[in-house]
Amino acid sequence: MVNNEWDDILFWENYKPCYEMLQELERKYGDDPANWERWHREHYDFYKQTIPNKEEFIRRFEYYELHGKPHWIEGHHRTMNELTKEELLDLIRHVTKENGEYHVEVLEKARQGWAAQHLAPYAEKVCSATSEEHKIMEMTVGAGVGTNAIVRSMTDKMFYAGVDIDFYCAKNADAIGICASLWNLPFSDNLFDVVCSHFGFDECR
Repeated sequence: MVNNEWDDILFWENYKPCYEMLQELERKYGDDPANWERWHREHYDFYKQTIPNKEEFIRRFEYYELHGKPHWIEGHHRTMNELTKEELLDLIRHVTKENGEYHVEVLEKARQGWAAQHLAPYAEKVCSATSEEHKIMEMTVGAGVGTNAIVRSMTDKMFYAGVDIDFYCAKNADAIGICASLWNLPFSDNLFDVVCSHFGFDECR
């Protein structure tokens, strides 16, 4: 079953509806990459129906901050399939140079395929969200793929800052990268007009 950190955070208080939705998506679409867009759309629609407004979104984040973060692994344990000894040994056997090179090749193809298709819309939404002079904060810089797309789409009057808890990832945003935890950001309130993330929350806590 596929879940991510957004699911854990936003449904920590009651995970059952999200769990049932993910099971249904797995039954309908499986692991076929050709079904990824439909799987993602239904997942997104579930979010919109369950969390209809900003106030509810914030309430769920605050609930997780108070109750989930100190023991987050419990939530992951409840929602992910457990690995057996045989499955773990099989995974270890696949951790080889040949397998690593294969994944690098898959990543490069993704950047030329599905990743290339959504980078332009991502940057366009970020850079047209308010005005030509707005300030942008991108959370979880990661490899800097989304960062590069944003910077190329910015006007001369826009301001950008990228945040990542990993120093090396923050450096991918060059001089505009800041190493910090998303739970303790070093900014004053209302400093930014736009806050965005390019698939970063799937890989961070």
